[in-house]
Amino acid sequence: GLDRLRQNIGRLHEIAVEIGVQLDRQNEMLEKTDVTVDKRNLELKNINRRLTKLLKEQSPVNTFIMVA
Repeated sequence: GLDRLRQNIGRLHEIAVEIGVQLDRQNEMLEKTDVTVDKRNLELKNINRRLTKLLKEQSPVNTFIMVA
C-alpha cells in the first residue's frame, strides 16, 4: 500500500520535473522566435517606408515595382 503510493508519488514528481524542463526549453524557443519576429517586423516597416517614399517621388504613370 504505502510503498506503491510512495512509488507513484515519486513518478509524479519525476514527470513534474520533466514538464518543467520542457516548459523552460519551449519558453526559450518562444523568446527567440519573438525576437526574430520583432526584427522581421521592423525590416518590413522600413521596406514599406522606403517603398512609400519611392512611390511618392515617382510619377503615378508608368510606375512598376517588382518584389522578389
